[in-house]
Amino acid sequence: MEPKCRLFCHHYLQTASVEKAARLSGASLAAGIAWLEKPGVVRALGRMRARRAAALGDETAVDRLKTLLAGSPADVVKLAFLPPDTPPESLDGLDFSQLAEYRRLSNGTVELKLIDRVDALLTLAERQEKDDASFLPLLRALAPDAGTPPDPGENQREDEPAYD
Repeated sequence: MEPKCRLFCHHYLQTASVEKAARLSGASLAAGIAWLEKPGVVRALGRMRARRAAALGDETAVDRLKTLLAGSPADVVKLAFLPPDTPPESLDGLDFSQLAEYRRLSNGTVELKLIDRVDALLTLAERQEKDDASFLPLLRALAPDAGTPPDPGENQREDEPAYD
């Protein structure tokens, strides 16, 4: 893999944005998109993700997961409907953080693979299994009201007897 592509991959993993990764690596957006279509680059990204996941600290992993969970696939879906000759500049500002793989076939078919949010959550849960306390910030972020017990009479009808 050429050095500029490797740098692009590094920045893509950091930012989860094709646009930002291309800009930071000194490549064009079109080059970044083209690299993400290459199976060898996709495999390299997978290996880099695995190494990075093993090296991440708990707080960094939680922060990254929050970012992924909060992202929207709307811009990724928009990408699928754009014509192949769309200028890369028109993609500026779009959020591709949910995009895992992108491929446009010669017949015009577009294949998109989004990140698996459930898989990411389960992976992190497995890592945190030994230390339940470090997993609490993630759970609080996903369900901020989960730590507050409900009011016992909150959902009770007036004509329903109270159970103590």
